Amino acid sequence: MSSVSSQSLKILAFAQARFLLGFEEKTQLVDRSQSPREIVLAMDPLFFEKIPAVRVALDCRYASWDQPIEDAQEMAIIPPVSGG
Repeated sequence: MSSVSSQSLKILAFAQARFLLGFEEKTQLVDRSQSPREIVLAMDPLFFEKIPAVRVALDCRYASWDQPIEDAQEMAIIPPVSGG
C-alpha cells in the first residue's frame, strides 16, 4: 500500500444520482482512507435519505459504502433501475 494519503478519484453518477449531485462525471481529490459514503455525504448530506437503495462500485465492482477507497481509481454511484 502506498504511503500517499490522497489521490484523484473519478466519480460517475447515474440516473437520479446525477440529478441530485449535479454532475455525471467529475474527478475529485480524496483521502485513500475515506469511504464512498463519506465522499457522497460531503457532496450532499441528505443524499441517502433521497435515494436509500443506491449502490456503489469501485473500479467496476460492487463495493460496500463503508469500506475505504484505498487504490480505487473510479467510483460509480448507481441508483435503482426499473424497466419493462
